[in-house]
Amino acid sequence: MGEYVKALSAYENALKIEEKSLLIDHPKVAATYNNLGSIHNKMGAYSIALSCFEKSIQITKKFLPSIHPDLSVTYSNIGLVYQSMGEYTKALSYYEKTLSIDEQSLPPEHPTVAVTYLNIASVYTLMGEYSNAVKYYEKAIKIQDKSLSPDHPALATSYNNLGVVYNKMANYSTSLIYHEKVLKIQLKLIPMNYSTLAVTYNNLGHLSDALGNYSQALLYYEKTLDMQHKSFPPDHPDFANTYNNTASTNNSLGEFDKALEYYRKALEIQEKSESPNQQLLADIYSNIGLVYQSLDEHLMALPYYEKTLELQRRCLSNEHPSLAITYNNIASVHNLTEEYSKSLAYYEKALEIQLKSLPSVHPDLATTYSNIGMVYQSIGEYHKALSYLEKALEIEHKCLPPNHPSFNITHYNIAEAFEYLHRYEEAIQHAQLAVDIARQSFDSDHDEVLENEALLHRIQQKLKETSHTNV
Repeated sequence: MGEYVKALSAYENALKIEEKSLLIDHPKVAATYNNLGSIHNKMGAYSIALSCFEKSIQITKKFLPSIHPDLSVTYSNIGLVYQSMGEYTKALSYYEKTLSIDEQSLPPEHPTVAVTYLNIASVYTLMGEYSNAVKYYEKAIKIQDKSLSPDHPALATSYNNLGVVYNKMANYSTSLIYHEKVLKIQLKLIPMNYSTLAVTYNNLGHLSDALGNYSQALLYYEKTLDMQHKSFPPDHPDFANTYNNTASTNNSLGEFDKALEYYRKALEIQEKSESPNQQLLADIYSNIGLVYQSLDEHLMALPYYEKTLELQRRCLSNEHPSLAITYNNIASVHNLTEEYSKSLAYYEKALEIQLKSLPSVHPDLATTYSNIGMVYQSIGEYHKALSYLEKALEIEHKCLPPNHPSFNITHYNIAEAFEYLHRYEEAIQHAQLAVDIARQSFDSDHDEVLENEALLHRIQQKLKETSHTNV
């Protein structure tokens, strides 16, 4: 902040001199207003920044053509201010003005055009318009590929941002490809930046986990921790995030004691912090609840979910996707304690939010449909159960790789629904798929493999008995 204050003072003194010695509409005065606007924006004085930029434009328009690059720069700066203020529609309109000038005054593959594409993509990301964001990031990268060296840090930043968008779209495979490109560049930089490497390894861990590659995810998280130990003190908040992620992957692997150990490490850092990250704290509480559920200690899980919900209601909008996850978790506890009406009520709250806030093929929607299906299965409404489970499977086919562990669970549940409806041939098809996928994801003596094989054998026996009866 001290450097900004010095710069601000210097530009203000320059402006006083220019206004005395030059015409009030002189190009140097316009440039100084533009510089003042940039400093005020960095200091968070957005209204003053906008006023300075507007004065710069008023002067510039008097002596330069309407497509001059200087105007483009100022329009872009105004866009940055509105973006900082969260007024994304206004930001976009100014970036589009910038682009219009760039396209008329610069060669189509000029690096400045790439910067404008990146700004537009950034706003579309913040607006949740991910397809448009992808389009503009790809345009920017096309230019950068030609104008920058293949190991340029700016290219790594663009790959990272595009990877983040694909992650938000739940296109984890494509996101992984871009984050691997980021890592390849970062490992060649001298000196290495351990803190940025930690972020990339963490992203790769998250994506590997989302794709069901749990062992690979743990390796990436170990590398994340290694980079963080080289960059930060042991109580740095970033460690809490990595411990949380490591714990979640261990939970997915059924290593519940390890999961709790890492969650407690994360929780200890957050609870000791003078300004804890409320969202991360909510996530940790939620994840501890998940472990207790995995251990069948459902009444231990519920208070952690309630702590999560309390924090989320305090810091998130009523339609935020994270709230839906918590409603899902609370519903799950009520389902397992056979409070089915409460369970359905919370699942419906979750579904209502997700249908408004998520893409129609997001895996979280599949989870909720599956969960509702399982409640209906518990109360003997098998046709309704099957309807919801098939919706879940349809989404999973569109957003997950074919051997993802989630398919194992969904096929198992559908097989059971068909079994209860005495449609044994269809049940066997899904049970066999559950067995095949489980065998690819786990060791042959893993509980899920054994449970799926037992289900398949049971249904095959019922089909044989039915066949004998009908003979």
